[in-house]
Amino acid sequence: MILFCLPYAGGSEAIYYKWKDYLSPSIQLIPIELKGRGKRYNETFYETLDEAINDIFKWIKERIMNDDYAIYGHSMGSILAYELYYKVISEKLRKPKHIFFFRV
Repeated sequence: MILFCLPYAGGSEAIYYKWKDYLSPSIQLIPIELKGRGKRYNETFYETLDEAINDIFKWIKERIMNDDYAIYGHSMGSILAYELYYKVISEKLRKPKHIFFFRV
């Protein structure tokens, strides 16, 4: 099982690194780095929600073809997770086993 994690506004993938210590070894944690953050700092920010969704989809597309997966979104990441789900559906690809939304 793959767990894709989408950060809150201004967050980077680094916020999820410690999660590996608490997850079952059967779960492959894949934090998503958004443009303009962390290792993608030099890339320009997204101008639209669609641009963000298409970028994230590009990063996960190959990995969701054959593996079970879930999506976790924190705050703004929840909006991205929600929209990403509908992008996956529109492309007629394998649906996530679960989506987690966390909002503070």
